[in-house]
Amino acid sequence: MPDAITDEGVARLRQRIGIARPHTNPPHYRSPNEDAFRHVAEAYGDDNPLWCDPSYGAGTRWAGPIAPPHLVGGDTLIGEDVVTALEGETKALMKGDPLGGVHAFYSGSFREWWNPLSPGMRVARRNALVGVHDKVGDFAGRTVHEWLAEVFAVAGGPVLSGQYRLMIRAGREKATERKKNDEVEIHPYTDDEIAASARQSPGRERSGVAPSPAGGRTSTRETSSHHSSRARCGSPIWSCGTPAWVWGCTAWPHSVWATTS
Repeated sequence: MPDAITDEGVARLRQRIGIARPHTNPPHYRSPNEDAFRHVAEAYGDDNPLWCDPSYGAGTRWAGPIAPPHLVGGDTLIGEDVVTALEGETKALMKGDPLGGVHAFYSGSFREWWNPLSPGMRVARRNALVGVHDKVGDFAGRTVHEWLAEVFAVAGGPVLSGQYRLMIRAGREKATERKKNDEVEIHPYTDDEIAASARQSPGRERSGVAPSPAGGRTSTRETSSHHSSRARCGSPIWSCGTPAWVWGCTAWPHSVWATTS
């Protein structure tokens, strides 16, 4: 395998664009319930009762608890692969890494949500490479931005969410040779600086359980990221139909929310 980015490697990688493949890991939750919703939300410090208190969810427009956004489309948290095996020429094409030996930085992810996940739903998942961009920069010279997409849908039901993941492939040598940070001196925070930062932080109130004008309960975050068709997708490289296309659709299913609510 090569240990540097080559034209041949980039060309081979681009041949894989749009080919659905199995994920390397199975889902952590196959049928997530109210307990899974609460555990995941509390793990990242979110006590919104919409996903933490089943009795609260029953009084909202969702008519029950729904999963926190982090659970819906979070890499391998949920989603059983629709494509479980590759055969023949497709299997040969997808074998190995065309850029084997080239370092891969996990740069970030971008997600969109269209429908809520309710307790007990089985979720299906499709995965594919959707973009390969050959770039030159100061950090490591020639780099490749490798974009992957995952789309999640209720088994036999609507599409839930889509996620882009960006892996930056770059050689180690040039970045090491630059020694950009060799002159950086680390200055630990002082106690006074930490105290000043704490004073600038706003007070935190629990979301939800706020009285509504009619005397009922409403969640201050009831219109969460689930209600937005596009939470973040700022990269200019997309033809804005990619995750839905991975699922076999021709465009982003913005209308799914309105037609299934």
